[in-house]
Amino acid sequence: MAEALLPADDGRTLLAAADAARARGAQRLATDLARQALALAETQGDADLAADAQALLALLLVRLGDVEAAVASGQRALAHLAAGPPTAALSRLHSNLSLAFERAGLHTLAVQHAASALDIARTVRDTAAECWALNRLGTAIGGGAGIGDDEGLPLLEEALGLARRLPGPTETFAALNNLARRWMVRADRLAGADARAALQQALPMAEAAMAIAEGGMPGFALATAAANLGGLYQRLADPGQAAAHYGRALALARQEGYTGLAATVELALAGLDLTIDPTPQARAALAGQLARADAGIDLDLRLQVRRSLIDACRAAGDLAAALAQLEHLHAEAMADQARRSDLQTRLLFNRTELEQARHAAERARLDAELERMRADAEHRAAAQLALDRDLLEHAVAARTAELVRAKAVAEAANRARSAFLSIVSHELRTPLNGMLGMVELARRRAVDPRQSDQLATAVASGRHLNGLFDHILNYVAADTQAPPSAGAADVPALLEGVRQTWLPVAQARGLVLDVHADPALPGPLPVDGPRLGQILEALVDNAIKFTSQGRVLLHAAWQPAGDRPAHLRLEVADTGPGLTDDMQARLFRPFELGDPSSTRRHGGLGLGLALAQRLAQGMGGQVGVDNHAPHGCTFWVSVPVPDGPPASSD
Repeated sequence: MAEALLPADDGRTLLAAADAARARGAQRLATDLARQALALAETQGDADLAADAQALLALLLVRLGDVEAAVASGQRALAHLAAGPPTAALSRLHSNLSLAFERAGLHTLAVQHAASALDIARTVRDTAAECWALNRLGTAIGGGAGIGDDEGLPLLEEALGLARRLPGPTETFAALNNLARRWMVRADRLAGADARAALQQALPMAEAAMAIAEGGMPGFALATAAANLGGLYQRLADPGQAAAHYGRALALARQEGYTGLAATVELALAGLDLTIDPTPQARAALAGQLARADAGIDLDLRLQVRRSLIDACRAAGDLAAALAQLEHLHAEAMADQARRSDLQTRLLFNRTELEQARHAAERARLDAELERMRADAEHRAAAQLALDRDLLEHAVAARTAELVRAKAVAEAANRARSAFLSIVSHELRTPLNGMLGMVELARRRAVDPRQSDQLATAVASGRHLNGLFDHILNYVAADTQAPPSAGAADVPALLEGVRQTWLPVAQARGLVLDVHADPALPGPLPVDGPRLGQILEALVDNAIKFTSQGRVLLHAAWQPAGDRPAHLRLEVADTGPGLTDDMQARLFRPFELGDPSSTRRHGGLGLGLALAQRLAQGMGGQVGVDNHAPHGCTFWVSVPVPDGPPASSD
């Protein structure tokens, strides 16, 4: 709030407040104050103040991600300061321009400005400016300018030596942070023991930077130090330490309002969560985080996290998700390359810069370099996409072939099982029928009542066993792919026929067996009567078996459906005890019994309802149950009648 009370006519005070806000990490506030100072300087015609404001804006804008505006401000300041004698301010301005050009990917210009900053600082013998220039040159020199880390590291170590001779902690903190980052970058380019050795070089520097930040530096410095340590421990495969430091960095970034840093750390944390626990939920969370990620987040981090997500999808066997993420990866890389190319084009071919340079040959060289970078990036991206797509296609083909083989094996096993059941049931039934005939003859000739009762029990048991064989044969013979029988079925007559068949069994159990056909039911219908009869037989058998008193009702209803095929619905309602939730869940599975215990009251193989379901599916219909426990239940079958009732022959 103090900055709001600054005098509006004191440009130097505004500029000093802007620099103080920058030092404590309030970049946006510092930018606003610097712009106010610039506007006041331009109004008052103060060229020195305007140049200083532009120089500060160059640093602030590049940190906020507006590289083009930062370069424009830096060049305007440079035009003024370069006309005078070398100063520490001019050295710092070159360092700021070096940072801007590095962010734009123009590494040659970044190195040139950093070298100019170092020459000027040494000319004016300003240790702080020299320290900043060495930091800048050591960072830029290995960033794509054709010079490796071996040249950049000594410069950064020299910067650290100078920084330790300065009274304040800022330069030492920056040098340690830059050295730690450079070793981490080097580790990313290595593998195995070499990579770990580079990370071990970075660790004490990152921890020393954290200690300095904890000694009283602004929150932004502490947040960046914690984020660096999080990345370092993640590379060292220590997820616990990485998560702790990332969490601290995120809390500080949110507390101080550093939205860009917070978004970057959030993305890094989401990637770490996937590494720790690669569950489908973690993959989905990371995919969502990437979809919401701000375009200003470091591209290398976004691409690294995206590749981790692709690897996780591959490992989980989700090849479709991996391919989708691969497409996102390619699109992001190409879009970022396009944005960077456009920015480089505007910076390189800026009319003012070209007029100041006045070198047509340099313009041609920069143009060729730009085209080469574009072509190289597109070629590498296309090659990587083709390679990854080929790998995924091979994996999909292999998985498909594996599934086809598994399906063939399962179908062969199912056919073998059905054939076995059919053969065994048929072969067992033949001698059983002979035995039943002989036992029945013996029963009729028996004169001893006790012997007659025993033989009657044997005949009843044999008939029950014969019925079980019938269930097995019917279940095996029920082919859901077989075409329905031609002709029409008289549904009321069909119901009455089932009733007459099962009436003696129902009366023996003291049950009433009724039939009711809806008066709206049309005449003969083009449905498969034999299959419907088998379905009703199975449902009535089940209802009588589990109903101890009351009645069983067969009901038929017609369900017209407008433009869609009408349906015939047949119901078998009983007054039994109904079903439990567990029974209902297992109801239509073959060989599943309502009471699977060895002391169950009702026999059977558990094939009746499974047979009914298979036959109904073969007719394009379905079987279900409406449970009314403890007052019984209603089993139903609904089959479509595509052509409706047949036309009358009258």
